[in-house]
Amino acid sequence: MHKTSSVSAFSHIVGVLLLVGLPLLAGCQQGRGQSEAPPGKETEKPIEVFVVNPRPEYVTDYEVFTGRVDAANKVALQAMVSGYLLKINFKDGEDVTRGQVLFEIDSTIYEATYEKAKASLTQAEARLERLEGDLSRGKKLVQDRAMSREDYERMSGDHLEAAAAVGQAKAQVKEAKVALDYTKVRAPFTGRSSRHLIDPGNTVKAGETMLTWIYQIDPMNGYIDVDERTVIKLRKLINTGHFKSYRDGILKVKVGLADEEAFSLDAYVDWVDNVLDSGTGTLKFRCVIHQPKKDGKAQVLVSPGMFVRVLMPVGVERSALLIPEEALGSDQDHKFIYVINSEKRAERYKVKLGQLHDGLRVVEKASKEQRELTVTDQIVVSGLQRIGPGKLVEAKPAATKNDPQGNGRKVAASN
Repeated sequence: MHKTSSVSAFSHIVGVLLLVGLPLLAGCQQGRGQSEAPPGKETEKPIEVFVVNPRPEYVTDYEVFTGRVDAANKVALQAMVSGYLLKINFKDGEDVTRGQVLFEIDSTIYEATYEKAKASLTQAEARLERLEGDLSRGKKLVQDRAMSREDYERMSGDHLEAAAAVGQAKAQVKEAKVALDYTKVRAPFTGRSSRHLIDPGNTVKAGETMLTWIYQIDPMNGYIDVDERTVIKLRKLINTGHFKSYRDGILKVKVGLADEEAFSLDAYVDWVDNVLDSGTGTLKFRCVIHQPKKDGKAQVLVSPGMFVRVLMPVGVERSALLIPEEALGSDQDHKFIYVINSEKRAERYKVKLGQLHDGLRVVEKASKEQRELTVTDQIVVSGLQRIGPGKLVEAKPAATKNDPQGNGRKVAASN
């Protein structure tokens, strides 16, 4: 009887434990079911990327050519008469004006020659005047038969000789005056002087002795060599009426100096050579470069011999879409971009690129298998390394200085 009671008590305890443990076991199984989904049913987590829209612009294709600057006007100032150099009236390197006396050569001999020539002219004119009177009286005497025709003709010949002597004397006066004026060497135009090449006290020789150089400082000329392919392209555009020759209007270009990446100076093409250099395969162009102005006065920035880069249009204006360089990826021989589709997944576009403008690259076209880009497309510019074709993304707008309204404005695309 005692044994039966013990078994009943044990059975009661086991029943209680089973009743308490079943809910706990069910809860554990339910928690495990929530944390572990069946295979193939995992939730894809989107990858965060930053995007921009292509910017519509009106662009003109440009090419950059290198060249050198030369003065629009320059002169090697030489002595035109011989003599001792007495004086220099300018400081080396200063600006000079047209007609300013720069050098003075001893004029003593030339003044004497000039005075002698004037005296000879006076003598010749006096003789001519006397012979004119004699000729006038002789004409009346011949009419009155008081003088022979022979004597009259001799008198007329003397008069002609006297008139010729006057003309010769006038020429000698003019020649002596020119020589005298040449003793004062003047600036032929307004410009900037170089250093003097001879000191006072030395003898200068006419037509041989160099005195200094003078350069016109504004404008300057830039000479560039344009390759044959570009020349042919430009001529075809001109022949079809899509481009104006410099002869028909102003062909504007931009000029950049050696210390800048941009093109800060305005210029225009005013001459093109008529012969292609067969050795280099280039044609020489000349552009006129104006110095920057301050209060209406030219500020010397460009000098002869300087290196310049010239940005020249080589096409007609057209519309295009521009994207940042950061959006570009490389795959062997081509470039690509990622575009976010309507399902928020990345699509890989192979693109053909054009020229660069202000850090943005012109997109000529996408691959033939894909549609053309539009201004509403979202282009990935950050996070390219973390995504691939078909990847789910979370697109966020990137900070950019681009026009948010997408209003096209005229720009120049350059290499």
